[in-house]
Amino acid sequence: MRDSLHNFKKENNQICIGWLLQENSNAFINGFSQNIAEYGYVSFDIFGIKQYIGYSVESLQEQSHDYKQMLVIKQGIVFRDLAGFITNVANESNTIIYASDYADDIIDFNTTNADNMSELTDILNLQVSFVANTERFMYKPTPGQKFTKLITSSGGLNPILYPWALNMTNGATVDVVDLSNIALVNAKRWVNEWDGIDCITFANMLLDSTSVDGLTFITRGGAHKHRMQELVNQQDGFETWFNNTLPYINYNYRKHDFFNNTENDKLVESVKNNVGNVYIHLSNIYHYQPTAFYYNLKSRISMQNSLINKLKAANLGKKVMITYIDAQHRLPPAPIWVDDIETPEILEKYNIFPWQQ
Repeated sequence: MRDSLHNFKKENNQICIGWLLQENSNAFINGFSQNIAEYGYVSFDIFGIKQYIGYSVESLQEQSHDYKQMLVIKQGIVFRDLAGFITNVANESNTIIYASDYADDIIDFNTTNADNMSELTDILNLQVSFVANTERFMYKPTPGQKFTKLITSSGGLNPILYPWALNMTNGATVDVVDLSNIALVNAKRWVNEWDGIDCITFANMLLDSTSVDGLTFITRGGAHKHRMQELVNQQDGFETWFNNTLPYINYNYRKHDFFNNTENDKLVESVKNNVGNVYIHLSNIYHYQPTAFYYNLKSRISMQNSLINKLKAANLGKKVMITYIDAQHRLPPAPIWVDDIETPEILEKYNIFPWQQ
């Protein structure tokens, strides 16, 4: 997606985005879908894309006269894959580009189609498993620094490559936590059944084992399996660690909802009782379209800050390191000690979205 964003950069004055608002009797379009619009607005903003708001294309054109092109997104449109959509429209030559023209990339609730809500329900399904990923493991412990506990999401090889990158040794603990049952099952299979070498064959096996008539509905990320293989191949010394250390790391698998205060309290208690440093990999839990559909930006920021402040209140800020994608992108997704994290409420520019004025 980043390579496709060149024309969208504000300083290039090429393509901007125009959010076309409407007053619609459809409650989904006029109300609930605003959560999705917030998610898209913040995502575009962090990539430096200029955005305008209006109730007509003419109004949007008047506001965006400094730009050669405008991508018009009508309220009520949901993207199947935001990154893929941007890639597809990046080289469009029309002065006005309508997102609604890209039927393969969107679900348009402005059209009468009984399948729309059914497809959205499938996209927003949280009971899924990411069987492959290509996340980079961005932190190497300094000499003398020891992590004895990892709390991680279940995606792909996270439960294996993160403890490897953290230099975890015999007796360390990895808590694999996820809202999805199938994700936990597949994470356990990676740990217990994978040979430590062939990612592609194992990912294919997981895809096949959760498929019906050749169609997989509860797994995602399979397209990353080749790049995940390349990532594993680049890890010098991994095979030795996998064979000699991984079998002696303690793994726990449990369902966990990071939008549930009671469950987060239990997580903090588990960290309090741990001897040694703890690494928490939150991934994009608080900036993830399926959950953003149910929780607006303010709610996601509140829950994110609540978890961080609970760790601080328990005096764990110097022993807990977190990697996460901030709900309003104040920080890059890089490892940071909890004590070094500021937890402001919603930024002024997002406090009231233009369509809420």
